[in-house]
Amino acid sequence: MLSAWVPALIGLLLDILIIVYLVRGPLKRFIFVFCYCLVEAVVLGVLSYLQLGPPGLPYEKFFWAADLVSHGLITLILISLIRESLGSSADLKGLASWVLPVAIAGVAIGSVLAFRDPSVKISVWMTPVTRNLSFAEEILNFMLWTALIRNRDYDRLLLFISAGIGVQVTGEVIGHTIRTFMRKGTMIWLPDTLVTVSEIICLLTWVWAFSRPKGPVPLASLRPRE
Repeated sequence: MLSAWVPALIGLLLDILIIVYLVRGPLKRFIFVFCYCLVEAVVLGVLSYLQLGPPGLPYEKFFWAADLVSHGLITLILISLIRESLGSSADLKGLASWVLPVAIAGVAIGSVLAFRDPSVKISVWMTPVTRNLSFAEEILNFMLWTALIRNRDYDRLLLFISAGIGVQVTGEVIGHTIRTFMRKGTMIWLPDTLVTVSEIICLLTWVWAFSRPKGPVPLASLRPRE
């Protein structure tokens, strides 16, 4: 359907544009953003809408495996940016490097154990799993946002990357939550549209951020009392 191809094409073009910006600039610094956009463009952008996958592997399983990879890359983006925003605090950086990945892995494993049901389609029980992962990423993003605004000078680029992720994971949490409570065949377009729009807004935010001049932005000074 044309309505399905339009957002897919928009997302694909935005992913490619971000990849171009990164290759021409801060590729090493944002290597996980690059990998995420590459996975989204090739796997979820092209193969998903063509419904193609590795030979012998059902498309549904391939799609959800790719979705888990995307969640893993979002987690790596957030953890790397949290570490960067902590400055020279080696102890906090070390703590973030092992506590946060273990926590997210715990959420993933616990969600799979809680919702996995071989008697139903994989999409039925993977929807709450991916919702829980998006919620965990939202908490990580809040931690990143807190670490950024506590600095007197904050990096505009990191702030907008965080803002984009915040919009995306919030849309995914709401969309997947709605989907879990909906019966088959009832307004399924509503959560799908919410998830898709939030992902496109995230990519648009990243494109805007990578196209802007780089550098720290000083916080506005407080107005003196009269």
